[in-house]
Formats: sequence, structure tokens, C-alpha cells
Amino acid sequence: MRKLDGLTGSKSAKSLRWVAAILGFALLVATASQASAAAGPVFTLPSASNPVSSMGITYPVSVSGTYIPIPMNCAGENRVLWYGPGTTPDGLWRNIQFPGSGSPTYTASALSINGSYQPVVGDFSGDGCEDVFWYAPGVARDWIWYGDVSGTFSTTAEVTIPLDANAIPIVGQFDTSPGDDIFWYVPGRAAESIWLGIPGGFSPAAAPAVNGTYTPVLAFDRSSILWFQSGPGADFVWRNIVAGTTTQEAYSPTTVNGTYIARNLGGTPLLYAPGSNPDQAITGVTETSSPSDHSPVTLRGIAGAINGTYVVSNSTASAGFGVLHAPGPAADYLIIPRN
Repeated sequence: MRKLDGLTGSKSAKSLRWVAAILGFALLVATASQASAAAGPVFTLPSASNPVSSMGITYPVSVSGTYIPIPMNCAGENRVLWYGPGTTPDGLWRNIQFPGSGSPTYTASALSINGSYQPVVGDFSGDGCEDVFWYAPGVARDWIWYGDVSGTFSTTAEVTIPLDANAIPIVGQFDTSPGDDIFWYVPGRAAESIWLGIPGGFSPAAAPAVNGTYTPVLAFDRSSILWFQSGPGADFVWRNIVAGTTTQEAYSPTTVNGTYIARNLGGTPLLYAPGSNPDQAITGVTETSSPSDHSPVTLRGIAGAINGTYVVSNSTASAGFGVLHAPGPAADYLIIPRN
């Protein structure tokens, strides 16, 4: 049995391995310890002359068991939905308050999410309250839960738009409406698509073709994506992505050295490098000419190393924070990234 603020449940190791493989949530494993557990995760600057530098403001919390954390924002209220794939009881933390020091405060309640999904968070209806799209790759049914101020997700809808089982979601804003959209990237040469968020569901539209195998992450604004690949191949930053087009006009070559797992911590892209390579929190780009001429750009960021083993959340700039969840008894953290 395991406990999350009064909620109990169980999960088989086999199911957890399946979820980790299918959902792609990273277990971030550090190669060296450079801070105590009490100090929280840090970035260590690679230069020997530089001191240890925090990767953000970390707030310790305690959650026993293994969950997929989903940071959210609703009308200015910070929330975390703790999703236990399968039949495990789930929970919602509401009204999270970040203190000047110590642990955050929150109000906990129970939720019930039966099934194994890849949760995708965003304000898809454009009403200022983030929603959850419960994506089940393959033939299983997909659902969207619309966030509301009560925290009950009382409005839901089934989503029946066909989708490639290998599609990878990137949440951003790719039209002029206030709602968030989903860019669905399919590795290889299959066609991409963009689902425009609208009240009551999604409206599918064409997307610029990627044509290749990359690791994507939403870049330094809501309409840009960083595409990078392992090895010496070319990497790119796409900017001002517009739904309904099949060719990307604004793009710039860049260089990402190394192999990374990509996450977005409350609007800040995080590139995690297994092994001894430094990790990177991307804060922007440096360029010498207009983005329209396709000149190369250099990524700006904070380099360092994550210490500990974590499930790292994906969250939007609307939330502004992320979660580092350590399965088991180790400390967990809410983190407001440095940028």
C-alpha cells in the first residue's frame, strides 16, 4: 500500500515499467552527488571557478509512491494533479502557496482516473484554467478534462480525432486564439498535425513537416520549438509556428552537443544529459541577424547537473513551476525554474 495525503493504493512493478516506457517520463539519474538531499537538486556550473548555483527555487514536499505529477494553473491558483496510472487513487493539490522558506502549503483532495494515459496539460479552452488531455496511444479512448475553479473537472469530453500511435505532443500556441494547442510530431517522415484548442474539444489542422527523427521541446516562447538529435546531425529552432501551413518559414540552425531528455519546467526548457555531460536549462538564443534569414543561433542557458533520481514534470508557462518527484521515500520538490 502507499499513501498520498490519505489516499491509498497499489501498483505492480510491471505496470510502472510499462508506464515509464510508454509515457516517456524521465527518471533523472545523477552521476555524482554535489549537494545533500536536504539542499535539494542543484545545477553545478561547469567552470571550476564558479560556485554551485541553484537551478531554481526548490520547495521540499513529501509524496510516497510513484506518480506522474501534473503542475497546473487555474485563474492564478497553483495546482498539482498527482496521477497514478491504472486503478491507483489519484490526488489533487490546490491553492499551493510558495513561502519565502520551508515547505509550501496546499489543500489536498481525491480524484479518480481509471486507466493508463499520457497526460497532456494546457489551457485548451482558453478560459484561463488549465485542462488535461488524457492521451492513450493506440486504440484506447482519449478524453479531455476541463479545469474549473472548483477543482472537480466536472466537464469532460471524449476526443475521437485519429492520431498516429507514435505521435509526441508539444503544447504551445500556434494560432491567434487564446487557447493552447498541441503540435503532434511523428518521428520519421509521417505527417505532423496541430490540434487547435477550442471550447469543447480540438480542431485538427495541418502542421509544418519535420521529416526526420528529433527530440522536441517547446523553446523560449509559446510558438517556438527546439528540434535536436543525438550525434552530429543538424539541430534547429523553429519560431512563429503557424497552424494550417505545411512548410516552416522561420527557422534557424543551432547546435545541441550531446544526448538529452527534454522537459519543460513551467516554461523553461530543460535538457537532461545522462552521464557526465552537463544539463542545460535554456533561457533564450543569441543571434546576429534577423530570424527570417535562417542564420545560425546560439542557445543561451544555465548548465549544471541534477542530483538524485526524479520523475520530471512537463508544465506550461501559465503554471510557471514544475515538479521533481522521487519515487519511493526520497524527498520530492516543487521548483520555480531560474531563467
